[in-house]
Amino acid sequence: MTSFDSGEPSRGESVSGLSSARKVGDRLARDLRPNMDLVTALRGYLERMFTEVSGMKALLFDRDTCRMVSMVYEQHELLQKEAFLSDFLDNVADREPKPFLKAVVVVLSLIHI
Repeated sequence: MTSFDSGEPSRGESVSGLSSARKVGDRLARDLRPNMDLVTALRGYLERMFTEVSGMKALLFDRDTCRMVSMVYEQHELLQKEAFLSDFLDNVADREPKPFLKAVVVVLSLIHI
């Protein structure tokens, strides 16, 4: 998915270079905004993941992507895609091996500082 920066210049990056990159990014976002449908984009992204992995699936989420996926897919739709188990990545204590399921990991790539 999309990664975001903290807004701080990195080592070796000048402040002026960062501000010009932001101007280009702001202009691009402004031009795309009227045509952008995030629900359709996320649904298409997940649909591709479901079709590329055949058979019974287990969905593994981080906390942010679980909220996002629950906004675009209902539980019965996930079952129709053969996603029979949903769990959080950090829930390792209660997890047992399930070799008959294929893992589909859905994470949001953000930099947390």
